[in-house]
Amino acid sequence: QIKFETSLTEVFNTAKEQNKIVFIEYYNSECSICKKLSNLMETDTVVSNFYNKYFINYKIDTKGDADGKLKPDENALLQASKLSFDHVPVLLFFDFEGNFLHHSGVNVSSDYVVNIGKKALQPDYRSISNTKKYQEGDRSVRTLYAYCDYLVVTQKDSLLKMVSDDLYESFSKDIDRLNSISSYTILKNVINSTDNSFF
Repeated sequence: QIKFETSLTEVFNTAKEQNKIVFIEYYNSECSICKKLSNLMETDTVVSNFYNKYFINYKIDTKGDADGKLKPDENALLQASKLSFDHVPVLLFFDFEGNFLHHSGVNVSSDYVVNIGKKALQPDYRSISNTKKYQEGDRSVRTLYAYCDYLVVTQKDSLLKMVSDDLYESFSKDIDRLNSISSYTILKNVINSTDNSFF
């Protein structure tokens, strides 16, 4: 199974010593999908071998302690990164200095979880890479959606409004496409303004 460290400080110290990325499973112990993900990570050798080889691993349970609070160092990490999530589970990746690199929601399958880890290892596929892609003029729907998702979790609302407007402009205006599950997913996940044309 995946080896999860018990001390966040030790996680980053070990990651620095081994020059590895830190993986954090951000979950809630009462969430049914989180339980399925935990089971996958405990029983699937493909997943555990991959994550044990390339990452130093840690878990943050959003349920917190008896008072419902995260450990101070866990809370400090999320606040320093300006990260906020309205759902769990989320897969998080940081460099060994505590800088946020990548995040993803979860499809509970071995291939999906391993592929997310592979993306975190490649700088051009990380969440933070979308800022540069956008600044360099990439207006593909894929990049704009990923960038909007990054702006949502990093709480950059004013920039999110501008980028989500660009996302609508790049999206097909075919009526079937506008009425598709893709359009709904964009609206549900990354649109924060009723002024946006996806509404």
